[in-house]
Amino acid sequence: MFIAAHPVDTGSGSGKLFAVPVFGHTPEGGYEYGAATFKNFFLPTNINARSSFVTAKGSWTSRHALNFIGYGEFWSNQNSFYWNIDVRHQEYPFYYYGIGNRTKLNNAILLENRLSHINIESAKELWKHYYMGLNLLLEKQVFSVKDTVRRNQSSIPPNERKGTYLNLGLVQMYDTRDNTQYTSNGIYAYLKLSFYPEFKRDNDFTGTQINFNFKAFKSPVDQLTLGYNVVYNAFGSKIAPFYMLPQLGNDQIMRGFYEGRFRDKKLMAHQLEVRYRFIERLAITGFVGNGATTPNKWRLQDFRTSYGGGLRYFFDVRQRSTIRFDYAMTQHLAGEKRQTGIYVTLGEAF
Repeated sequence: MFIAAHPVDTGSGSGKLFAVPVFGHTPEGGYEYGAATFKNFFLPTNINARSSFVTAKGSWTSRHALNFIGYGEFWSNQNSFYWNIDVRHQEYPFYYYGIGNRTKLNNAILLENRLSHINIESAKELWKHYYMGLNLLLEKQVFSVKDTVRRNQSSIPPNERKGTYLNLGLVQMYDTRDNTQYTSNGIYAYLKLSFYPEFKRDNDFTGTQINFNFKAFKSPVDQLTLGYNVVYNAFGSKIAPFYMLPQLGNDQIMRGFYEGRFRDKKLMAHQLEVRYRFIERLAITGFVGNGATTPNKWRLQDFRTSYGGGLRYFFDVRQRSTIRFDYAMTQHLAGEKRQTGIYVTLGEAF
């Protein structure tokens, strides 16, 4: 990945398109090649509104895996309306460790996943900083076991090898952030109460889900920002397919843990991040996270810890758009090596 020779700084109107190549490697997917783009802009007739943006990533790997992600976030005049759209199509292998907070690394089974996903959300400001709206999620997943050695040991029930489901949610949001991309001051509280109706024969799952996300930021002095984030995700139904369960570990929270390393009906995690923007174009960060999954009750001994640091490059100084370079490692679990993760992506973890 390279840094643009001519950084983009948007003031008013539409900004230029920022593009970078994508290069990476994972044990299951092989070497990854592709491109990512990002564009800040303001919707027509916007007055005192936050900048909107769209971003997209497309890549393929040496082992014939595919990955496409498109995301857009839009703010209307005076920030009175907010909506976003998230579209994905992925044909990618991943390691499945089982369900629970005590799964072992040596129990990993390699699965092939084909995912098609669209998520649309819209909310209106009812009072100052308080929004209410609706969310719609439609997703289809199909799995196959790629691990020929452990094919007969797979713990995935046959009726969970594929599923198509619809999720309808009521969204509430309180947002005082000074900037949505790299926040220095303000809070963000998000609550979604959602329902999965019976949708198709290949997935008879019905149930409810709660998603909560809270972020708080404070700059005690110029250039220094303290950030705190807590997430909670829980299913209200007794049984949910493994591919729908909340997963601990990704590039946004509990960095360092492999995504899906632990999964269960309930997830709770929080993280603290310190950011120091020592010059206009660059910032450094340090972070620590703590979280767990559980089928019912929380136990202190089940919480895991990860920590790390990183570098931020501001390719759009005015809108505070960043490329993020993070390195994270996990606590040492008995009988296992520490897990580590390197993340190069557009935008902040939270």
